[in-house]
Amino acid sequence: MKILLLVLSLLGLIGYRWIQSREKTHGVDEVPLAMMGGETSRGGKSPILTDKVMEIRAEKQRKIEEADKVMARNGRRMDSETKVLLINRLMETRRPIYEELFEGWNLDGATQENLLNVIREREEMLFDAHRDHNLAGRKGLDDFKASYEVEKALAEAQFVQLVGVERGKMILELEQSLQTGSVEKAKVLTDKRLMD
Repeated sequence: MKILLLVLSLLGLIGYRWIQSREKTHGVDEVPLAMMGGETSRGGKSPILTDKVMEIRAEKQRKIEEADKVMARNGRRMDSETKVLLINRLMETRRPIYEELFEGWNLDGATQENLLNVIREREEMLFDAHRDHNLAGRKGLDDFKASYEVEKALAEAQFVQLVGVERGKMILELEQSLQTGSVEKAKVLTDKRLMD
């Protein structure tokens, strides 16, 4: 059930972004000045076109409000129980991939555990940022992007501190592959890193 809620949340975000992309290519932004109630070539107003622009704007606003409602509803479902469930599942799935990489580098158990803790803490913070973004709707996107960048930079600094610059970058590359859902690509990266 909790995974379904996360999927619904992600679908809401994808739907919102789809709406935005459609509006950029088919929306008000491309309407000529005359259609927005500006002067026509004959010097007069174009009420028919102005009415159409107002309809387009109203529809755009309705879609934005609907997307915000869906995001807020999904955000309210992202409680601490859901967070623990999803983060645990994420770590269970990814841990063997990370451990294979870390063992290939001959890292001691304490360093491996510290790296995994950094990853878990970052995922928890990103979950919170994602929840806050959903609750705020589209207005929360900038805050979410900023939170994402801060958490990514913080994790990178911690990786570098624990295993050095090159290996820290390798972990980030591996994570990027995992986040895009490409477990096979992540495995290839892991195998390649072990050969280096």
